[in-house]
Amino acid sequence: MPLFDEQEPGRKQKSKLKLRRLEKEKSRLIELLAEVAEQQKALAREVYAIEREQKRELEGVEEYIAPDPLSYEDVGRWAQTVFFSFARTMAGNPHMYAVRKRCDGAMFERVARYVQENGYPQRYGGSVYTCLYVNLHGEPHFVWTMGSPPSETQILNCKPDSLRPGKEEQG
Repeated sequence: MPLFDEQEPGRKQKSKLKLRRLEKEKSRLIELLAEVAEQQKALAREVYAIEREQKRELEGVEEYIAPDPLSYEDVGRWAQTVFFSFARTMAGNPHMYAVRKRCDGAMFERVARYVQENGYPQRYGGSVYTCLYVNLHGEPHFVWTMGSPPSETQILNCKPDSLRPGKEEQG
């Protein structure tokens, strides 16, 4: 059954032209996305190379374990002694994360609790997360959990503060 048979001739021609214009624009955007994907792959390779160096440097650093009660300074010191991996599968939301299984589990849980109890609310997408500012090797970042109870939290996310949602409006 032909696509345009039931339309009057003038409308049929307009539809064909519109579909052609839309397809051309769609193709142009897909081509641009392909270019961005190539740039993204190249940048990711650079990140991976830096991560390898960071891992080597952190091999000689013992994870910081603080006594109770945990302080803000303790969280910052701990963050500088654990490895934050680049989230390779989250290209649309570039960030890093530390994994509980690669850290002291009890300290990881205490840090997650500290973030949730002492952080600030930050809207991202349709959700609100509790974030905490940290200085990571001299660079401002913020960390957040996904909101699970600290005892169940497996990931502590981290992102440069320059990428904080809403930061561009704040100047």
